[in-house]
Amino acid sequence: MAKEKKQKRRAKEKKPKKGGKELLYIETETIEDLARFSSRFDSTAKEMLIYKVGGKHRIVGLAEQIEGKVIALYKDSEIDADTLRYVYVSEDHKESMEVASSIDQQRQSGSCYINLIDMDMSKFKVAKPEGVKGIACVRLNKLDDLVKSAIKRSVMRESIEMLYGFTHKGKTYLGAFDIIDELTDEKKTFYYSVANTKLKANFARYKFSTNTVDFSNDFGEHSYMYVKIINLAKPFAFFKE
Repeated sequence: MAKEKKQKRRAKEKKPKKGGKELLYIETETIEDLARFSSRFDSTAKEMLIYKVGGKHRIVGLAEQIEGKVIALYKDSEIDADTLRYVYVSEDHKESMEVASSIDQQRQSGSCYINLIDMDMSKFKVAKPEGVKGIACVRLNKLDDLVKSAIKRSVMRESIEMLYGFTHKGKTYLGAFDIIDELTDEKKTFYYSVANTKLKANFARYKFSTNTVDFSNDFGEHSYMYVKIINLAKPFAFFKE
């Protein structure tokens, strides 16, 4: 019996320890949603991770932290590369993403290159989505108010902020964490609003001259201020309406 316990203890000691951060994997609807998440829309982009899962490659973008867990936005694909080129403004106004075999030194406006870091992700803990329970969900009755709050945060941070988009019980929702700074505390809050129609867009935008909000798949019209929409394959597990 003592020998058996000793063998079990040794086996446990040999088992590699996981990293300190837990990753909460959230699937995006498309690979373009990941590229949109990564882009800073000024010809630069946040790097993403890539590693093999089964017969495919998983591309991961690390987002914000909730309940001590890092949101890992991901999409599995056939892509096996170290650089992607994301085009968000082009002549035909269609967003696109492609594998880049090299980086053009004369970078075209309206595009950026995304570095993919090949990493062993087995060292990091995987959080169970249903284990995230401490998030308060607060509804904003007007979708325009949600977008305007995101626009305000973009201006304050000098960046293009994002909203998460998903479908729940046949309705389309947009939301963001702690978007109202004055109400932010240690407990995370997810502010959301529901669209009146089955909204499908890559960006929400605000026109200052008319104080109006609308939605678009295009980016770059100078009379508007933008926030990007990251569409998810399914709602957050903690979401309640």
